[in-house]
Amino acid sequence: MTSTIDATAFPGSDLLEQLNEIANLTDDWDGYGAAAIDEGAISHARAVLPGLTILPDAVLPSVAGTVLMEWEAALGVASLELGRELFSFYTSPTTGTAILLEGAMREFNVEDINFAVATVAASPAQNAMENRN
Repeated sequence: MTSTIDATAFPGSDLLEQLNEIANLTDDWDGYGAAAIDEGAISHARAVLPGLTILPDAVLPSVAGTVLMEWEAALGVASLELGRELFSFYTSPTTGTAILLEGAMREFNVEDINFAVATVAASPAQNAMENRN
């Protein structure tokens, strides 16, 4: 699951810049013993970004050496964590039921993430229109 992204044609070029900065972090980057970000996690994040229909608000490092993508909207929040072998995802909507997904990266499906993110990041009018169909 690797890909090369033309940063000039990608609307999330600022996110790619964040990801490139994260890739350069070394062990103890937070001053409290955080692991360097795993190259596999970086590679997965680079492959996932172009497939997202709603781009995350932020791409962040985690102290576990994984990459976090986070969305925050009026309808709730969502978070995707990508590691070398595993991923986890959740939504925390302001109303309704949370969505939890996790598994091996070989089973990762960006369309599942797109659907789940839309439940918290799409406009209420857009959600109402989609629910009518």
